[in-house]
Amino acid sequence: MVTDERRSSVSRTFSVLLIDDHVDTLTVLSKLLGSAGYSVQTATSCRDALNAARNVAFDLAICDIGLPDGNGNDLMRQLAENHGLRGIAVTGWVSSGGIAEVQSNLFEAVLPKPIDFVKIQETIRKVLHSATPSTHPTDPSAEAARSVRGTNK
Repeated sequence: MVTDERRSSVSRTFSVLLIDDHVDTLTVLSKLLGSAGYSVQTATSCRDALNAARNVAFDLAICDIGLPDGNGNDLMRQLAENHGLRGIAVTGWVSSGGIAEVQSNLFEAVLPKPIDFVKIQETIRKVLHSATPSTHPTDPSAEAARSVRGTNK
């Protein structure tokens, strides 16, 4: 778990909108990202996600593709157009030829479920730092990932 001391050494907390209708996935990933130093808000539907984006300036969306009231592709298009939000798709819809049903031009990255926490942290860092590297300080998940792997140097 990230201590308060580590959090205070980070000059900026990145804000993540986590969208998934599978409550267990949402709960676990939210806690893991929170312990890695991110500010996380969750949504279980397109409607909830759009409402959240109207009220908070998120740095990143992590979005499931299959949602109860719509499609993650359409949601990401709206989040990008209306709020300038960048996203990572997560999906259990995988075909033999790769990840199906994801319009990859809408997302910075696409990850299959089940979610590999180390892989998603690496992907988040890449996406956040590719936005505008000069405005993004050291990502808090880098410290947490090194601690998890026992390479905290």
